[in-house]
Amino acid sequence: MKIIGDLNNEVEKFLQQWNDSTDYIEAYTSGSTGTPQRILLPKTDMIASAEATCDFFNLDDNSLLHLPLSIDYIAGKMMVVRALVSGATLWVENPSVTPLTDILYERITLSAIVPAQIPGLIYNINKHGFSRLENLIIGGAPLSIKQENSLLQLSTKSYVTYGMTETCSHVALRRCGMPNYTALPGITFGIDSRQCLTINMPERTIKDITTNDVVDLLAPDSFRWIGRIDNVINTGGIKVFPEKIEAALSPYIPRHFYITSYTSDDWGEEVVAIVEGDEIQLNIPENILKKGEKPKRYIFVNELKRTGTGKIIRERPHIS
Repeated sequence: MKIIGDLNNEVEKFLQQWNDSTDYIEAYTSGSTGTPQRILLPKTDMIASAEATCDFFNLDDNSLLHLPLSIDYIAGKMMVVRALVSGATLWVENPSVTPLTDILYERITLSAIVPAQIPGLIYNINKHGFSRLENLIIGGAPLSIKQENSLLQLSTKSYVTYGMTETCSHVALRRCGMPNYTALPGITFGIDSRQCLTINMPERTIKDITTNDVVDLLAPDSFRWIGRIDNVINTGGIKVFPEKIEAALSPYIPRHFYITSYTSDDWGEEVVAIVEGDEIQLNIPENILKKGEKPKRYIFVNELKRTGTGKIIRERPHIS
């Protein structure tokens, strides 16, 4: 592995931990559903995860990996491990919302970003006329329809990741513009009695994980994500998924927003949209949502709370 651009020696510090006598790397969960939790990831599991990604993207010692993310998060750590496993060159760029400000190479095999970096990345690709970013993975927070459509304008193959810190980054990928997630090599899926995804990783120390993600399981290696079971809103006995409502409303709300609920004496819970920024007039077509899915209120706030990776933290409003 060759490292380029590690100006703050962050990768070097990580490699010191990687090469020490311990069997684990310390990491933290995202904190999107509570306080970030410290966990110890077996190095053997991180290697198995890296090998699966290298296999999927055919990474080898001729590849160039681009890292514009912090090493503090699992996505950054795993790009380093992928370079180690494949023997690829790792180009480390100082994390910012404008990756590829300076393009130093003719070809990039794989880059990894979070959604907040999409506009800056696209701007710099167009500015430099750069068409040799072959593969891009995006994780850390959900993509809006607008963000996904903007990525489809690139010649790059862009993928949305599915995974978590506990699985050493992603276990499945969804090509932008396509609805289904496909498992990485060596991973299979199932569902439990709640219709939530279960992940089977026979080559890992942690072999089985049960998630809170409701899915439509299409095959042992493929699923369509529906939403988080812990976000489900029960309004008048009808269960609705905020993520489904968000997808339908996204083309009509030109702001960051999320769907949640407030307590209602009449219906138990009622749907509400929390929208970032000053109040604006919204023109939402009547027929895109069912009656129980339509927000009863649109609440505008100055700024939405987010995790360190930019994932929106959902908070229920107190409405009397």
